Amino acid sequence: MSSDPALERARQISRAHSDTLLAKPNVVGVGIGYQKGSQSELTLVVMVKQKLPLSALSEDEIVPREIDGLPVEVRMVGVVSTQGEAKNHEK
Repeated sequence: MSSDPALERARQISRAHSDTLLAKPNVVGVGIGYQKGSQSELTLVVMVKQKLPLSALSEDEIVPREIDGLPVEVRMVGVVSTQGEAKNHEK
């Protein structure tokens, strides 16, 4: 396990908020990464099927820009499935 305090704090924030974020209809994953354009600034990465304008989202669908002081980035990844699911969809 890493002894980096910033990484451990980011992990704690991710664990504490993952269930709430994953309950949002467009969210397919939550993780930790680096802010775009940085190799040192950690961010909570919220993966979505598709990015939508704020005007198209209801209040409870909006992902906050920051959680517990950790920046949040929304990244579009599309539909996520396991390899078994992907093979079944190809048939």
